[in-house]
Amino acid sequence: MDPQKRLVRKEILRTLKHAGEEYGATAELIAQSLSDGGYGVTVPEVEQHMRYLAGPSKDYIRVQVIEIEGVGRRMKGWMLPRGVDLIEKNIPADPGVAG
Repeated sequence: MDPQKRLVRKEILRTLKHAGEEYGATAELIAQSLSDGGYGVTVPEVEQHMRYLAGPSKDYIRVQVIEIEGVGRRMKGWMLPRGVDLIEKNIPADPGVAG
């Protein structure tokens, strides 16, 4: 597994944890946050990682594609309890997400 992908996924989880359960964050906001942190990722790459983290065997986050009038389609994510458990190390490590 590519170490960079593992780190990006960890940072996506951390960003969504800070965004809060109620608000979540869009892929655009997460990509900007990652860019500010020195990770060179595009919005489509972030969306791909978000789909991975929301996958049926993962269930770390919930994603939804929403249509915002005047803005267009956006993918938005929210942290799920299992995602919190992963980053707080309350469940076994995931080989696809940095520890």
